[in-house]
Amino acid sequence: MKFDKIIIFPAHEPYDYERTEENEDFFTKTVKDKLGDFIIYTPTKLMVLILYFVNLGFGCYGVYFLKQGLDFQNMYPSGSEIYKSSRVYYKYFTEYTFPVHIIINKTLDYSDENVQKSVEDLLGRFESHPHVADSRFTVSWLKYYKEFQRNPVARYALRGYNMSNKNDFMEGLRDVFLRFKAAEQFSDDLVFSQDGSEITCSRFFVIAKKISNRETEIATMNEFSKIADEAPFPVLIHSLLSSMMEQGIIIDGIAKQLFWITGLLIAIVFFIVIPNIFCSLVVATSVVSTTIETLGYMSMWGVHLDIMSLTSLVMCIGFCINYPAHIAYAFVTSTHRTSKAKMKDSLYRVGFPIIQGSLSTILGILFIYRESYALLTFLKVVCLITMETAFHALFFTPVILHSVFSFSCFRGKTNSSFVRQELVETKFDQ
Repeated sequence: MKFDKIIIFPAHEPYDYERTEENEDFFTKTVKDKLGDFIIYTPTKLMVLILYFVNLGFGCYGVYFLKQGLDFQNMYPSGSEIYKSSRVYYKYFTEYTFPVHIIINKTLDYSDENVQKSVEDLLGRFESHPHVADSRFTVSWLKYYKEFQRNPVARYALRGYNMSNKNDFMEGLRDVFLRFKAAEQFSDDLVFSQDGSEITCSRFFVIAKKISNRETEIATMNEFSKIADEAPFPVLIHSLLSSMMEQGIIIDGIAKQLFWITGLLIAIVFFIVIPNIFCSLVVATSVVSTTIETLGYMSMWGVHLDIMSLTSLVMCIGFCINYPAHIAYAFVTSTHRTSKAKMKDSLYRVGFPIIQGSLSTILGILFIYRESYALLTFLKVVCLITMETAFHALFFTPVILHSVFSFSCFRGKTNSSFVRQELVETKFDQ
């Protein structure tokens, strides 16, 4: 009996299921007993782990084929005039689509033949692209200025000018060529220095062709950017799609950060509250897995990674954080002696609220269903992330925690206070 006097019990005594069974809610008790007993079976654990890896595999597969960029056609109802006209445009009128601005953002001596050759080579690379119209449609002030110099009328107007001399080249361009009515259109393609002796920035145009869908548009603009990067001087590319392209690059970076930053922060915060490394890793794994699987199934469901879906994903990321964290917290702080009892206690405390929250969320957003891209995107993302989070919170996290904490060899590597409590309680039972 001396042993009884030195035992220190936790602040809260273990929950007595038999004593309070009459006061338990039917659904709460069902989740605790039925789901708890179902999870502890070895075949069930294997099935949950197999389902987890299959689910994660499909998610990774979907992420690989996830399309980026906002498709403005989908933002309008299928019966609207804009939707119909855009469909007709992409079906019949994509032989020559939109102009691409090629901007040389550096002061160059365009009277130098080497510079002229570099500019012509750059335009030639664009014109050789399969989705760029031939040189007949290229708008180049330099090309027309050189043709103007060979014109009989220009020979009279430019007599006395040496086109290989920088000052003469600039003066003939500014004071002669651009004053002709047909050449006034090139005035907006040139930016002169304050004294007019330099061209600080210039612009050229090529025409895109045979671009019949969003995927081709994005791929073509990416290839244009690579051509610009390989130029011997700074070149900028701009078109109607540039803003959407930049948006896709930014969104892609933010989405990738969701994988590891969110998981890392949750692991740190959870470890601060409950200093248990393993539980922190389980919660972080659930968060990262849920994010990957949601993105993958978004791709399979026809949702692109754009500003709409990313906003919905960030807003709903709290789902995949809260539920597994609550289950793990309830498991670790449970005052029961065995791993099985701890798991059932965690399901008793937060299992049914998780089911209620998941069902109410899905059923609630169904009432906002409309033929709108923004609403449909939000609905799909919320449904996916809610179902994935419920699976990780109710099955994956309890199975992992119960399996690992069941082995005595692992108990010595976890929270020392938790181990001492369990060992003392075991001796007292004996």
